[in-house]
Amino acid sequence: MTAGVDPSRLFTEAETAHLLGMTPCSFSRRASQLEDELGMPRRHPVLKRRDRVAINNWLDYVFSVDRKPSTVSELVRKRMAELTDD
Repeated sequence: MTAGVDPSRLFTEAETAHLLGMTPCSFSRRASQLEDELGMPRRHPVLKRRDRVAINNWLDYVFSVDRKPSTVSELVRKRMAELTDD
C-alpha cells in the first residue's frame, strides 16, 4: 500500500475473512450464520462487497466495546444520559 492512501472501505469476502481471522473457505460456509445469528453486516447487493466501517462497528457491538464520542454534542448527550440513568 502506498503511504498516504487510505485502505479501501469495501472488503471482498477474502478480506472480510482475514479481518475475522478465518480462512475464506470457512468464512464462506459460516457467513449466513454470522449474518442471521450475530447480525454481521451483509454484502452490498450490487457492489458485492462488505463495508469495513460497518464490520468494525459490528465487532465493537458484539464484543461490547464502547466507542468514544466523535463530537462534542455526542459527548454532551452521552454525559447527560449517564446523569439521568440513576
